[in-house]
Amino acid sequence: MLANIWKRRRNKILFLLLLSSICFCSKQQENRLASVGSSSLYLSQVDTLWVENGRVRDYTEQWIEDELFFREAREQDLHHRQDIKREIREAERQILVQAYVENYIRPRVTVSDSEITEYYQEHTDDYTASEKLYRIKLLYLPEDSFNASLAESLADSLKENPALFDSFVVRYSDNSFQQNSDLGYLSQDELPSFVVDNLRKLRYSKVVGPMKSEFGFYFIKLDGIKEKGEVLELEQVRPIIRSQIYTQKFDSLIDSMADSLKQIYQVSVNDSLLDEL
Repeated sequence: MLANIWKRRRNKILFLLLLSSICFCSKQQENRLASVGSSSLYLSQVDTLWVENGRVRDYTEQWIEDELFFREAREQDLHHRQDIKREIREAERQILVQAYVENYIRPRVTVSDSEITEYYQEHTDDYTASEKLYRIKLLYLPEDSFNASLAESLADSLKENPALFDSFVVRYSDNSFQQNSDLGYLSQDELPSFVVDNLRKLRYSKVVGPMKSEFGFYFIKLDGIKEKGEVLELEQVRPIIRSQIYTQKFDSLIDSMADSLKQIYQVSVNDSLLDEL
């Protein structure tokens, strides 16, 4: 009797598991945007910005193109070439270094409000404009095929709502760039040339971009202007001071941890050769 009850319960459980599996697979099929061989692209893998701007098809087409070239490159055994193997190893090395920094170093760096206030009070003269100053922020996307399309999507969104700029910096820039995206208040002579070239446009549109450089794509935002003699209030420079203190602490911690790791891993330096170079 008990055996029959358990058998019926087991069959019911197996049926429910099978049903849920079928539903899950069906749901996956519905959300699959494209496939190339055994590789698939699902809607859940696409950043919401592409969805919000109605450019999921553009993303999908770019993914298909990249996947095709990736597969053909392997067919041509390019991944076995020594020079490409070195590039792959170096890319892996950089990814792991960045992952270590993001997971084990950055979380240890904090800046308190009291530190910011103390710094401001000790450097008040630094925040009195001796000439006309411009507060500039940058958004940077490394150059690749996806970011070329992403830059156009960001441009559309920023044209409608420039206030999205800061959230896009957090969302699409890596942490190392985020900490330096706010250039602070600078005179025209101190600004990078590509910013100076766009100052006239910035006075009207507040955000300019994307601009193509040898490294990737840039957006520029004019976030404020101070006339000569004006004192910058603490709240106006709080993000700038936070970034300055954060950078100092981060650099100090990097040096300290590197020195500690040198005691663990064998390090040798050919000083005589380096001095000749």
